[in-house]
Amino acid sequence: MSSGVFNSTDPIALARVSAGSNAHQQVGYNILIKTDGLSVRDVAPLDMHHLLHSHWDAYPPADPRIHYLLGMLYFFLGIAACMGNVLVLHIFGKHKNLRSPTNTLLMNLAFCDLMIFIGLYPEMLGNIFMNDGTWMWGDVACRIHAWFGLVFGFGQMQTLMYMSIDRYNVIVKGLSAQPLTYKKVTQWLAQVWIVSLFWGTAPFFGFGNFALDGILNTCSFDYFSRDMLSMSYIVSACVWAYVIPLIVIIFCYTFIVRAVFEHEETLRQQAAKMNVTSLRSSANSEDTSAEFRIAKIAMINVCLWLWAWSPFTIVSFIGIFGNQAIITPYLSSLPVILAKTSSVYNPIVYALSHPRYQAALKEEFAWLCVKTNSGNSGSSDTKSSVTMESSQPA
Repeated sequence: MSSGVFNSTDPIALARVSAGSNAHQQVGYNILIKTDGLSVRDVAPLDMHHLLHSHWDAYPPADPRIHYLLGMLYFFLGIAACMGNVLVLHIFGKHKNLRSPTNTLLMNLAFCDLMIFIGLYPEMLGNIFMNDGTWMWGDVACRIHAWFGLVFGFGQMQTLMYMSIDRYNVIVKGLSAQPLTYKKVTQWLAQVWIVSLFWGTAPFFGFGNFALDGILNTCSFDYFSRDMLSMSYIVSACVWAYVIPLIVIIFCYTFIVRAVFEHEETLRQQAAKMNVTSLRSSANSEDTSAEFRIAKIAMINVCLWLWAWSPFTIVSFIGIFGNQAIITPYLSSLPVILAKTSSVYNPIVYALSHPRYQAALKEEFAWLCVKTNSGNSGSSDTKSSVTMESSQPA
């Protein structure tokens, strides 16, 4: 069928005319995907058209091979996220010496990561491997899927913000800071869930919208509609969930790195006055300097934040303020993938940097071959050692 000309003998054309936008069900996705002139809407289920923005009418459906590649990627990401976060919750829940206010934040982060796995991965894998990559669960499930992603994604970001504040208090303020108590951490967690539940639930009441993504196998928030409520939701949610936590995290880690550099400089000056090379009890030449180690940890934390959440923010702002034409179905899937990787590396970055967690993990699961910290730093290196984890449990 050539552009603008209807060929009455073309079975694909007849099927498309007779079935309208439900041609997917009449002819079959694997045939239609190879036919010119089809849009994303043509292969989307009819009962999901009201959640599919008209922006996607201008784009062809994704190649089925891309869906299967995404499916394999999600499968392995899901296994890694499930194993890592279940281990964190198991180890911190079982060992009493690991139960502290600080580690409660880490457990909340692992809970958010695990709930993202439970709430998002099964539907996506079902769509990809059971329905040629298109959403098969209906309207209500799409909204619930999007709600899980928003609530527990915001929960991740808010928790990481408070973890950086805790590290700032311990490392920068030191003894002058008030110790983190269960009462304080409970207040923090209450704020985490109030913010997360508000922004995740608001679209149910008309402040913002849920939508089927252009790749058709996931649901999220609508970042194409440019009515006042939709745009206000995107801007406000991004400020609360991304901008404010990012500013806090950068502020905290900047001062953490500065405090460690100042501490190390003090040690060097004291050593010079005493005509010794180092005040440390162990001056292993293979040990990385505290400044480099802490600067590296801070940079990793900030960069991983930017890696996971910046694409969603950028695409959302392009959708409501910029040139929407550059957002293709493939591009729309990128923020989804990158955000989900956070559930995989969070338990590695934040839990495996905890010496006592490493020891407990090695004791209980020796076959994992976990390498624990040697712990050979001397007493004069107290501030440097504490930076490996915001505050060790008493």
